[in-house]
Amino acid sequence: MLPRKMLKLVLFSCVLIPMSNTFAFQRNICENFAGTKMCCRGRIVIRKGRNSQCCGVHSYDPSMSICCGGQIKLRHGKDSMCCGGNVYNPSLSMCCDGQIRKRQGPNSACCGTQHYKHASSLCCWGVVRSKQGRHSMCCGTNVYKSDLYMCCNGKIKAKTGKYTECY
Repeated sequence: MLPRKMLKLVLFSCVLIPMSNTFAFQRNICENFAGTKMCCRGRIVIRKGRNSQCCGVHSYDPSMSICCGGQIKLRHGKDSMCCGGNVYNPSLSMCCDGQIRKRQGPNSACCGTQHYKHASSLCCWGVVRSKQGRHSMCCGTNVYKSDLYMCCNGKIKAKTGKYTECY
């Protein structure tokens, strides 16, 4: 037994345990719950289904809901994902820098909070730009044809004769 001074008790809704063995003891107590109850972050909660999971101090059924940003949200299909605190279906939408955007086909991509078609555009430092042919590349926020030009320290320069490197 620990001396009275060293015995610090922590009160959880689930358990009253000594501080030195908090994790191991709490885990054992929580694993011993059977049937309709489970332990989420030190609280006894009612299971929401056979495969219940914790979302903060609440339980939820992952076949019906999803935990987004610490909140339980209804799923939008079996493949639902979180975008910040919101739910979206990745086959219909995508998450662009915390904002849900509608997909524009299978070649959709994100550029910051914007979406674009990867086949016809580029994302140049957070700005969507139209491609200028097969050899399009970014130079800062601008697009150039890499077969005719080069990017030198953020500036587009023409390739001339044998000079195809920045100088």
